[in-house]
Amino acid sequence: MNQLDLVKRCVLAHFQAKKANNKHYSYRTHAKFLGVSISTYSSYISGKRELSLSLLKKISGRLSDLYPELKALEATIEPQRVKFDPIEIKKESYKIKIHFLVSAAGSHGIQSASGHIERIRKSIEVI
Repeated sequence: MNQLDLVKRCVLAHFQAKKANNKHYSYRTHAKFLGVSISTYSSYISGKRELSLSLLKKISGRLSDLYPELKALEATIEPQRVKFDPIEIKKESYKIKIHFLVSAAGSHGIQSASGHIERIRKSIEVI
């Protein structure tokens, strides 16, 4: 069994236990108990959404007394950090500006946009 399936199994087992004691217990109530929105909860249970680290933390924070393995699982998962290259972002920003100016040149006249385009192209070459 996948470790992330363990989380869903624990959530559903806890829901079923609560539902057995109270026939009116709903997904909405369970989501509120876990501290997540009903849409996040429902999407996760139905498989439309992956388990995020923040969702795992909320779930394990509420259910770790009953399921200590959730706390252990939380400790093993590292958040993924995305690194952005500021130079590439700047170049992409200039490309978007050039595209916008070229598109606008068709309706406002080429001469007004051509000076802007040349300045932007020179800025890209400097980078």
